[in-house]
Amino acid sequence: MSKKATFVWCIVLGLLDGIYCVICSHIPHVQNYMWIGFISLPIYFCGGAVLKEMPKYFLCACSGVGWGCLTLWLLGLGFFASADANMLIIVTVVVLIACFVHLGIFTENVAKGVLSHGPMMFGGFAAIFSQGIAEWPWVILTLTMGLVLGWIMGAVAAPIGKLVDGKQE
Repeated sequence: MSKKATFVWCIVLGLLDGIYCVICSHIPHVQNYMWIGFISLPIYFCGGAVLKEMPKYFLCACSGVGWGCLTLWLLGLGFFASADANMLIIVTVVVLIACFVHLGIFTENVAKGVLSHGPMMFGGFAAIFSQGIAEWPWVILTLTMGLVLGWIMGAVAAPIGKLVDGKQE
């Protein structure tokens, strides 16, 4: 894609981001979480924004939300007297297990790696970690909206390139 086509594409990317924000701002409760879509958007988009990979990203985001909920629940139990020790030990153990499951076990053994995208898993983890367990449906919804936005952004690149640069083979 030429610099001219890239510039046009960047205009479209900005417009799509703006549309996403307008849509979110008119959906009750989602308006408070629209920023979460900007966690999954770059992870998916930078991964190539390939539609056939969407289920993998979605499942890993949901899984990350689950790991984050587990972590928050365990932190709330207060196993250790020191808040710092509680945080250090609980987060270390849960992240160790989550990483090994997703980057070790699931990479090759489960449905050809369908749950093996660590960055998306961490995106879901971070999002729920910031919002709290009770907000999991909204977190998953906005993570999903970000994935869809990323796919749209990737899908418009080639047509814009052909339109601006002419047919290229």
